[in-house]
Amino acid sequence: MNKITKRAQTLTQRLDHMVPDPQMPTAVNQKAAAELAAISEKLFELLPDPSLSPLERLERLGRVVEQREPDMGQLLPAHEKVTALRERLDQMLPGDGASIEKIEKLVEILGDVAPKDLKGASPIRMLEALGDPRGQIEPE
Repeated sequence: MNKITKRAQTLTQRLDHMVPDPQMPTAVNQKAAAELAAISEKLFELLPDPSLSPLERLERLGRVVEQREPDMGQLLPAHEKVTALRERLDQMLPGDGASIEKIEKLVEILGDVAPKDLKGASPIRMLEALGDPRGQIEPE
């Protein structure tokens, strides 16, 4: 198994919101995941720009509160966001290639390491099937 394949097997289950804290009870983890999903969904519904994270959406919505102190870390220009994304992609998949090509390569690797019965399934489903050893999530 090559290094990239091993890395793909450690991807986060359900990407951003379902990795439980092993120090917390299951009920606390489930409640936090549900609340995070609800908040993220509501913010996306209100501000559907796909280039924004939930924190960026909240910061933009927070403009209505005059006395707020803007969190400039959540208001990064596009070139800084894309630079960070490119750097992370280059760490995962060194070498030449466009960012979109590298993302497609990650999905291809995911298809190679996911259970064969999930061939053609969505990437999120394949990731869930792999589990996440960092969050002590067993493969499905």
